Amino acid sequence: MAGAMKIYELTASIVGTDKTSNTVRFKLADNQTVDSSNPVTIPTGNYIRRSYTKQLRMYCATAPDTQIDNLQVYTDGADFGAGINVYASPIAPADFSANATTWACVNDFFAYVTGARMDLDAIDAVAITATGFGGDICKLQLAVASPASSGTLSAETVTFTYDEV
Repeated sequence: MAGAMKIYELTASIVGTDKTSNTVRFKLADNQTVDSSNPVTIPTGNYIRRSYTKQLRMYCATAPDTQIDNLQVYTDGADFGAGINVYASPIAPADFSANATTWACVNDFFAYVTGARMDLDAIDAVAITATGFGGDICKLQLAVASPASSGTLSAETVTFTYDEV
């Protein structure tokens, strides 16, 4: 039987909400609710306002016949425009709960494109052979500076890929 993968947005205790084909919203609140509360507002002056971080991880909902590996994530490369950046880093699941607030998001998420994807099994490299979470966690954070335009941002598509043997 073919394996089935889902994408979960994780909480601090690595319990997540299924976000497969759904929305992840950056905001100034530490929750997974997709609403217009707690928006990331544009700062005045030479300041940057950062959202709470978002942690995404692949979850095997149906075990594969053999294994799933080569986990990756990428964007279409089209960013949100001037003054708005999304930073990303792969982090180790084993360290996540203990160090959730100390992991830095340092890479431009929109630089991860089809030809240069983020490797999500570089740290947790064990192939997925059963149901449950697998691979590294993709940690994301939105940063807004004063050149940003006001209003709701357009949706961006993020693609997760894997190989199944």
